[in-house]
Amino acid sequence: MNQLKILMVEDNPDHAFLAKSCLEKVKGHTVTTVGTYDECCKALNQYSYDMILLDYNLPGDDGLTILKRLKKDVKTDAAIVVVTGHGHEEVAVEAMKNGACDYVIKTNDYPAILPEVVKSAFEKHTAFREKQRMEQEIILRNMELHALNTISTVVNQTLDVDTVIDSAVQRITQVLDLEYGAIYLIDESTQAPVLRADTVLSSDSKELVAPYFKECLQQLLDEPQPWLLKTCAIGNLQSLLAILLIHNARKLGVVFLGSDSGDYFDERRINLVSSICNQIGIAIVNANLYLELNKAKNDFENVLNSSLDLIITLTREGEIRFHNDQFAKRYYSGVNNADRDFLSFIPETKRPFFLSKLEELAAGKSATYESELVNRDGSTMPCIISQSPLRGKDEYLMVIKDTSNIVNLHKRLIQAEKLSALGQMIAGVAHELNNPLAGILGYAQLLLEEKLPTNVSNDIRVILKEGKRCQRIVKNLLTFARKHNSERELIDINQLLNSILELSAYDLKVGTVSLLKDLDPQLPKVYGDYNQLQQVFLNLISNALFALKTVKKEHKEIKVRSERMADGIRIQVMDNGPGIAPEQKSKIFDPFYTTKEVGQGIGLGLSICFGIVHSHHGSLYLEGECQNGATFVVELPVAEEKVGPIEVVESVLQS
Repeated sequence: MNQLKILMVEDNPDHAFLAKSCLEKVKGHTVTTVGTYDECCKALNQYSYDMILLDYNLPGDDGLTILKRLKKDVKTDAAIVVVTGHGHEEVAVEAMKNGACDYVIKTNDYPAILPEVVKSAFEKHTAFREKQRMEQEIILRNMELHALNTISTVVNQTLDVDTVIDSAVQRITQVLDLEYGAIYLIDESTQAPVLRADTVLSSDSKELVAPYFKECLQQLLDEPQPWLLKTCAIGNLQSLLAILLIHNARKLGVVFLGSDSGDYFDERRINLVSSICNQIGIAIVNANLYLELNKAKNDFENVLNSSLDLIITLTREGEIRFHNDQFAKRYYSGVNNADRDFLSFIPETKRPFFLSKLEELAAGKSATYESELVNRDGSTMPCIISQSPLRGKDEYLMVIKDTSNIVNLHKRLIQAEKLSALGQMIAGVAHELNNPLAGILGYAQLLLEEKLPTNVSNDIRVILKEGKRCQRIVKNLLTFARKHNSERELIDINQLLNSILELSAYDLKVGTVSLLKDLDPQLPKVYGDYNQLQQVFLNLISNALFALKTVKKEHKEIKVRSERMADGIRIQVMDNGPGIAPEQKSKIFDPFYTTKEVGQGIGLGLSICFGIVHSHHGSLYLEGECQNGATFVVELPVAEEKVGPIEVVESVLQS
């Protein structure tokens, strides 16, 4: 124990002398003696003492009263030992209750034992003060932790940057009982600090405090220092602390805090604010990372959902973990297909093959193969599946391309090859028929020049008439089967319709279908490709015949009408068949859309016809409600109008 500075309050000079002598000689303490309470207070105001030896019996006041006054008014931190000439325990207990750290009784050996009493009392007092300091430290730490935890909780409750900043400013000023708070963040594009949130401050005060802000921002952002403390006298603000927001050595911005006390921001509070700012910085970085991650996620999902292909991910067990919008549109739109077994979308006949492909994926092998998926209506969709394991995950990626159009195009090409072969065969047959027909017609004409009975001549005329009809049919077949270059010429639509109806006469007769013709004899000619327009009307009449085959009616009828319009001509092909359902009307001109059974059509007829008529600057559409039959209308411009060149039908097919 070091030498102590002791203040002895003792009104008995002899006692004071003996006690002082013992303390100074034995322990080397410095002892000052006073005789009254006033002298005691004066000495305490002038010097700092480690211990006070207080006599219980002083003139005018007892020791307990003086002890209470010392603790209340003087607020000394010195250890107080009460010295009494009476050995009453009540006195000792009261003295200890009122702040004395020990007491000593004036016995005969009082001066001799006083040094040890002083030593023991000072050690007790030192321990007590250390305990008080630690308790106060714990209280302060708890308050700091509470403040830090409160602000951390608030700023981490959301991942929205603006909400984080607003919450941080409001809560830090509230918890630390501050007059003002503001947060500036560095703009990524301009690298300039921008005010993002602050508490209420009068406009006059803001104007006055602006230079402080500017100076602090410049110093903190340009120089390597973590904080600045400024004293000011602006409104209620007496001190202003500016502290950097930093994360991993990256400067994010600056926090400004203002207090109404000039000495509020001591070292301890600055350290607390620094810890709070670290939490705010982490919360801001996390919010920005979440924003970037969410943007990347949305961009990635947008890419996947914009794909025309079906994209899914599967677990090792074959369950769907993710699917894009295209998959949802095709399968149960509006329903989350996640966690569904993908095998339910595979036809039963294809499942063993698909399971073998899953085993390849489990072995880390990628593959591309053809397969089929089951549509919602139970039909199958041909497709090409590209599959591969996902990196870093026990899941698999599948990109499924719908090949229905490719398959239909392949069927169309096969059909085109068949039609080409059929055309060649028809041309050969027609040429072979022309030779005997020429002989039959020639001999029939020679016979008519002979004088024959009337009944025989009439029979020969029938032979000649039917032979010429056969000749016209063969000619029409040759015209239809022959390969043509696209040429623009004047066309008599009535003549074209008559030739087609002659070709269809047999089908009309077999189907017991009545044909009604209402052709305007004054119909003007049009410019166009004869063979392409022939294909249009032949397709419309064939469709009408097919529709009538599907109904059981006593009277089946096809009516063909042509008429002049103000700006062109109009041709109608009407039947009294089953008509077209309302939900199908918007799809009948789409490529590959057909209502016929498999093998009876591939859904290209009307789409090609639509393209041909459009290339002739005309229009093809379905007229009326179509509940008691269908009426297809073709409108074409007349030859007098100036129209552009006719596109070849191949370009229509490509489009």
